[in-house]
Formats: sequence, C-alpha cells, structure tokens
Amino acid sequence: MAKALGTRIMTASTTLKMAERTVPFAARHRVLLGLHGHSNLHDPNQFATPDSFEKGLAMSPFYRINFDIGHFAAAGFDVMAFLEKHHARIVSIHLKDRQLHEGANKPFGQGDTPIREAVRAIVRHRWPIPAMLEYEYAGADSVTELRRMKDYVRAALA
Repeated sequence: MAKALGTRIMTASTTLKMAERTVPFAARHRVLLGLHGHSNLHDPNQFATPDSFEKGLAMSPFYRINFDIGHFAAAGFDVMAFLEKHHARIVSIHLKDRQLHEGANKPFGQGDTPIREAVRAIVRHRWPIPAMLEYEYAGADSVTELRRMKDYVRAALA
C-alpha cells in the first residue's frame, strides 16, 4: 500500500508481537515503519517505554519511531532525552499536550508535555522530522483549536 501511494514510510500503532511479525514485510518491500506508542505501562506488549521502543528498533533496520510526545510524557518518560538519543530514527512526531501519570489531553501549554522544547530542538538541530498537530482534547470547534495549536508552535519558534 505504501508503495502504491508513492512513499517509503508508513506509521502504525502496533505492539511488540505484531512488530516481530512484520519484520520480513518491511524488509521485502524496503518500507520504513514508524512504530507509534501509547502510554499504557500495564501491558508489556505495548510500545510505551524507552526500552520497548529500543526493542522495536533492534528488530529491523527498517523500523523507525512515530514519536507521540504526549503519550510519552503522560507515561512519565523524558521526551527530550529520548528525542536527543533517537532523533535519527524518528520519522514523525505527534504534538499533543498531556498531563503526567496518564493524565488527560490538554490544550497546548496546559499539560506537562515539552512541546516548545521539542519543536525548538528539531529546528535548532535541523533534524528532518515532520511534526503533526494532534487534537485530542475537548475544546471549541476543530478549526479554531487547530489554529490555536499552530499559533502555539509558531510562537515557540519565534
């Protein structure tokens, strides 16, 4: 499907067990797979911890990370340390703000996710990591909220 769409990269919410099963497909088709994580620390099969992502990366040279910094922060991990360490294997980043300890999604600037620091690091180091705004909190209409999110990111880079 990725090839038919003219891309070499796809992302997927998956598990460690499923990632093991898809190794030969990524290799055969030479498609990079960005592993997307969540904040579920109770299931060892989930991509949620730095160790789980490192296990996934070790499975295949075609595996990358679709780094959701909101989930990672909510799970209690250091977003900036992980970004610095793994930036070369991050194919995309989801920007959303969440509170620690599996807390709620919040409007940008009201949670515990270091959104400003992450986008500044990406730009400062010129890492080729596209960022996606992820609107998952209760707010106004989608257009208004996405505009606020975009303005927040632009202000962080000013």
